Amino acid sequence: GGQRLETLWAPVRTRPHLTLFGAFVLVLASMLAAAPKVPAIRPQVQGVFPHGAQRGTQVEVAIKGKDLQETREIRFVSAKLKAEILHSAHNLVRIRVRLNPSAESGRHDFRLIAPHGSTVAWFDVSNRAESFEKEPNDTIANPQAVELPLLVNGTITAADYDHFRFTARQGQTLTFDLNATRNGSPLDPVISLHDATGIELAYSDDYYPFKEAHIVYTFEKSGPYVLRVYGTGESGSDTSDYRLTAGEIPQVD
Repeated sequence: GGQRLETLWAPVRTRPHLTLFGAFVLVLASMLAAAPKVPAIRPQVQGVFPHGAQRGTQVEVAIKGKDLQETREIRFVSAKLKAEILHSAHNLVRIRVRLNPSAESGRHDFRLIAPHGSTVAWFDVSNRAESFEKEPNDTIANPQAVELPLLVNGTITAADYDHFRFTARQGQTLTFDLNATRNGSPLDPVISLHDATGIELAYSDDYYPFKEAHIVYTFEKSGPYVLRVYGTGESGSDTSDYRLTAGEIPQVD
């Protein structure tokens, strides 16, 4: 009888690793239960289009990014800018912005607020009529016709070129200023000025310390000319927006 009992208990004595494994599982479970919860990732804004509007108007704006779902408010610092949320999803929020006629020109901060956090972005207010870049305008031979002065909103995707044809007078001095990085756009822009045959007359890249383009040019002859907008090294994306201002604009050197 003693020998049989020895045999029956032998399996228990020869498997101590099972007891150790069970203890390890209990310890691990208690550690996981006590571990702090990972906080939700706050919203990230990667693009705004258009990145501004004329005061006294209203415009629908697309905000692209990550973790934008359940956005419940777009709050401007200035009380003269109001936003209404039209649609909210993980990577896109559509809003309608109403600008008071007395809103101050320049860049305005706004905060995107969701239950899991908030983030800050920018919106530019202008005092002139605005328009949009229209495709196809990828070549000098097929530019978009515009009249100066202008403020045009556009986007540069990879290997994209936007061309704008306008007319200048002999002796006229025009300024071309491209606003992208200053508004938080990822675009690293370049602009170049060409005559009707395609000959380059002027070029600008990194005029400002923060990678923007700016040209002031006095025309020797009257006639049609073309301005080209593109990204450095043909860079670009669907969030690489810009605001191009052109005309006889006062210039402080």
